[in-house]
Amino acid sequence: MPLPDAVIALERLLVRRYELSQILLDTDAFDRWGPKDGPEAERIYAEGGRARVEYDDVTARLTALSKETWARDPALVRAWAEAHVDLLERFIAAHPEERDSTSRFVANEELAAWREVAAGTRAFVDENCYYVHVDRARHAEHFGPL
Repeated sequence: MPLPDAVIALERLLVRRYELSQILLDTDAFDRWGPKDGPEAERIYAEGGRARVEYDDVTARLTALSKETWARDPALVRAWAEAHVDLLERFIAAHPEERDSTSRFVANEELAAWREVAAGTRAFVDENCYYVHVDRARHAEHFGPL
C-alpha cells in the first residue's frame, strides 16, 4: 500500500532529481568524450544546461519540503526514509557478487544517509544514478506509480 500523500510529494521530487542527475551525468560524459562542437554537442549542452537549472530548483524545493514535513510530522519523513532503507537493503541482498562490490558500497553509503534522514539530521539523500538502481516494482509498492 502506498505511503501518505505527503511522503509521495517528497518522493516525486527525489525521483525527478534522480532523473535530472542522469541527464547531468550524460552531459558530463559527453563533455569528456564527445565532440566539442556541432549539432549534437549543441543539443547535449543545451539539455544539460536546462537540467542544471531544474536540478537546482528541485533540490531547493526538496530540501524545503523535507524540512517543512519534518517540522510538521517527523513520522512522515521517517516513513519515507524507512521505505528507502527497505529498497536499499533489498538491492544489497540481490547483488552479492564480487563484481557488484562498488554498487553495494555505494548502496551502503546511501543506507547510512537514509538513516540520518530518519533521525532528522539530513533532509534527503543524494542518490547515485549510476551504481544503484532499486527494484522498480518494490518502489511502486511503497510509492505507487510516480
